[in-house]
Amino acid sequence: MTERVTQVIPNKYFNEDKLRTMCIEKFGNDKFELKKKSETNRETGKETKCFVLSAPRRLTNDELLLCKSIKERP
Repeated sequence: MTERVTQVIPNKYFNEDKLRTMCIEKFGNDKFELKKKSETNRETGKETKCFVLSAPRRLTNDELLLCKSIKERP
């Protein structure tokens, strides 16, 4: 097993399919793990959803920008 780093990516800004495609492109099909996780903030009680990426390296900001969800503001 090679070294892996963990990166937490906030769910509300990113598209899971785009993230998965980017990871396959950058790391290869079996070299990463992308999981959904939700955490509850103890102080506010708010639930936060995020993706947890375990891969040989972190995705760069430029790579992450390509995975952004395009959500129209009301």
